[in-house]
Amino acid sequence: MSRARFIAIGILLFTAPALSAQGEFYTYFSVVGYGEQFQIGDGLPVPLQNPKTAMGGPIGTWTMFPPLLIPVTPHPGKALVKLGTAGGNPRKFTMPPGLFRRKAPGRKALAGPAGEVRTNIEFSAPAQTLGSVVFKAGGRTGPPIATYLIGKAAIQYTKTVAQFGGPMQTRLAPVTPPRKFVYLGNPPCKHPAFGGLDVTCDAQLLAWSPGPLAVFGAPVGFTQMTSAPPPMSPNLVHASIPSPDLLIAKSASAAMTGVATDHATSWGFPWTTGRVIVSQSVAIGGYEVFTITGKDSRVNGFGTISLVSGALSTRKFSGPNANRAWMRITMPEPGAAISAVAALAVLGLCQGAARRRRDGP
Repeated sequence: MSRARFIAIGILLFTAPALSAQGEFYTYFSVVGYGEQFQIGDGLPVPLQNPKTAMGGPIGTWTMFPPLLIPVTPHPGKALVKLGTAGGNPRKFTMPPGLFRRKAPGRKALAGPAGEVRTNIEFSAPAQTLGSVVFKAGGRTGPPIATYLIGKAAIQYTKTVAQFGGPMQTRLAPVTPPRKFVYLGNPPCKHPAFGGLDVTCDAQLLAWSPGPLAVFGAPVGFTQMTSAPPPMSPNLVHASIPSPDLLIAKSASAAMTGVATDHATSWGFPWTTGRVIVSQSVAIGGYEVFTITGKDSRVNGFGTISLVSGALSTRKFSGPNANRAWMRITMPEPGAAISAVAALAVLGLCQGAARRRRDGP
């Protein structure tokens, strides 16, 4: 079979719907952009990024998504979405494990009023252990307006155009142990251990375990209690914190025996294209209330869909927070995909003709 004929058959296979074992028609298309991002409270993005963005306020507030730092995998075989062809709009789709992938970039640090966090985490979504994920109308189960209360915190999900979405969780794999410094004295400051004059320039080093699954996007009722890692040692450090960004430039052991772990309990909720209001009245930094909204801008299943998720957490030392997450997926218009394959076919024809002219009859 000639190369050109092989590619031409590829066009037909690429554009023709297939039939699943359940009797449903579907086609496969490559995701071409965007990603995923989480936010804990008002000051801890995961993966880490500057929480103050160009939008003029805390990350991801109002109607704008923040930068999404967990990108689409560069592996083309894992970036294929299975798009249903039946059932009208909004069209459901299936995400394979590992569609979003971010390798651990090396230790990053971010500091705020509650202290400093350092992480080096690898992300993969959907998590391999949970398999493929289907997003569909009604996938975010429950009534059109659903309110969930946990202690003095609440999450409200509201249907907008369609109650589209469903559960999907992300795998977290710390490559190096996360570190959390709290109670930073009165920075900027420098302890006498580094030639400074402030004997109160100390920080407590807490053990922290964020995985193995992010609670964002979990089914309603999902609760996760992190394992209690061994306490950090030294537990108390003298510090040099030279600037108002609160990042610790230097530290030295002050107390060798670690006694503290920041044990956490978290509650997750599914992804939706609707509106989510997350509120926590007893957060350490003050009353936290966040409103986030998704949107399905696809036409016949092609284009961009934005989904959001809410979560709640409480930690032994860091206290409770209202949390949220964003995800955005873009699938190309079928015409663009067909044109790309057709261009390959034309290229194959040209190469074949050139080869025949060169080699003769």
